[in-house]
Amino acid sequence: MQFDQLLRRLSWRVRRWIHRPADNDPIVSIEPRAPPVVVRAPLQPGAKGPRRAARTVIAFLLTLAVLGVGYGALVAINSRVGLDLTAMPAAEEGESHVVAAAAALLALGADSARGVADDLLFVPSGREMRERRVRDGAVQVAARFIALAAAPRGRADPALVDARLALSGGAQVAESERIVARDALLRLNARIVRKQARLDTGAPALAALMRAAADACEGEARALTTLVAAPTGLAEPATEARMYQARGVAYGWLMLTRAALLDAPDLADAMTVEATIPVEALQRIAERQPLFLFNGDPSSPWAPAHVADAAADFARAAAGARALASALEHHDR
Repeated sequence: MQFDQLLRRLSWRVRRWIHRPADNDPIVSIEPRAPPVVVRAPLQPGAKGPRRAARTVIAFLLTLAVLGVGYGALVAINSRVGLDLTAMPAAEEGESHVVAAAAALLALGADSARGVADDLLFVPSGREMRERRVRDGAVQVAARFIALAAAPRGRADPALVDARLALSGGAQVAESERIVARDALLRLNARIVRKQARLDTGAPALAALMRAAADACEGEARALTTLVAAPTGLAEPATEARMYQARGVAYGWLMLTRAALLDAPDLADAMTVEATIPVEALQRIAERQPLFLFNGDPSSPWAPAHVADAAADFARAAAGARALASALEHHDR
């Protein structure tokens, strides 16, 4: 036995006699061995080149996609068209709410606010096109109301005649003609206040207005269903323009329906349940403005079916308007 091992054994026995847990102390210490040296083979020239290039290309494409989506979102936000769906046009005491609503539809978009990014370079805005299509739909509704109000039931009021003539140019109405028609409706309301003119607000007149709303909603539902028959994923420019015109139609009939019910409070109280369906369906269409408009197949989980949803809401609004018209026709019987 080597001398150093003997000394360790004696010291261990002394420590054990003094402190019992020393049993676990090692008697002989073993020096740790140094880890083996691993010699790596030299890298072959260009071994990591293809993989590094592939990662660089993938990172570049992902960065480009993120920047593209962000830029598209900024353009979409800058192109939004806001519509006030809660407030009704102010009508003075004695004025007709429905005439005031039609005049407001003819002035829609005259004071549109600028977007937050209008002054930013390389950020285009599609708000002008969208506002124009919404306005075209709203003017179409106002023209239909004026035609109903000026229908031959004796001698039509001169202000209604002027408004109808100003909007007789067809689908495309110039801004000057819209202003002329709006001023004529404002004159009509002034004449109503002075008792020089009268607008029928009874159940037959409201029923006729609801039948016209149902016809218009059915026409929009058919037009949008034709677009749904050829889904394209992200909506094409023509589909987007048609959707915003349909939004203007829904907004116009929503405003006229609410205003006509305000002019006939007794009928509104009696027809609260019947008026709920068309009003809610029209409001859903008018307030729907997704950041990106999709024309997806309703059965596909990959692309939202915004156009199909609008077509279904128009069909629901048409059915509700016809039910309300039928209830009004039987109200006095």
